[in-house]
Amino acid sequence: TQPMPVPTLIATAEHDPLRDEGEQLAQRLAASGTPVEYLPHPGLVHGFLTLDTESAAARLAGDALLKRFGALLAAENHGPKPGPAVTDAVTL
Repeated sequence: TQPMPVPTLIATAEHDPLRDEGEQLAQRLAASGTPVEYLPHPGLVHGFLTLDTESAAARLAGDALLKRFGALLAAENHGPKPGPAVTDAVTL
């Protein structure tokens, strides 16, 4: 059996030394069939999640990102989606 892809959320900041790598990772995961959401944050710096008390833009972006992450977790906590119904086999 093949492993189930785990839905992935990747966020980067415009001024982040890891921005390009984050975008490339999102592209590679999507190409492999992993459900991925890539969220670039224009105008923000690496570590913006820790700057919420210093920057309104960082606070708003962080709040939106964490809300999106919460929604992803909530969707995953509903358990695996049922597969197709199993019916009686038909002998040909």
